[in-house]
Amino acid sequence: MLAMKPFQLLALFLAFGCAQAPAQGNQNAPQPATPPNTEEQARIELMDQIERQVRLPEGAGRLETYASYYAWQPRDDGYRKVVAVYQNLTGERPGRHWVAENEFPVIMDGGCGVISLSYDVAAQRIEHVTCNGDA
Repeated sequence: MLAMKPFQLLALFLAFGCAQAPAQGNQNAPQPATPPNTEEQARIELMDQIERQVRLPEGAGRLETYASYYAWQPRDDGYRKVVAVYQNLTGERPGRHWVAENEFPVIMDGGCGVISLSYDVAAQRIEHVTCNGDA
């Protein structure tokens, strides 16, 4: 039986087209991102749509300075609503989160450091945007 060294075996495979040569300079190429599932993608698109429409009340900061929380609001009438809370009081880094409504931050005052929003999905329109009161 003929014994071959690994390099010779690789050369033999390459010569006969049984294996592809490794790509040069590709070792540090970024790996393809795993595409988000359909539900996650729909939530991202919905947050994008809301944020394109929203105009924060006078006295509020820029939207990108807030941590944003979005949730489906349970409704008995069949309409789909999204509610959101934007807050920039607690030192949390800005970003977007899709959570259950009972996971929203609970801040009773805070003025425009806490903003509430309601969005009618069927009509594709914001119903209200309001700052919290001040204590």
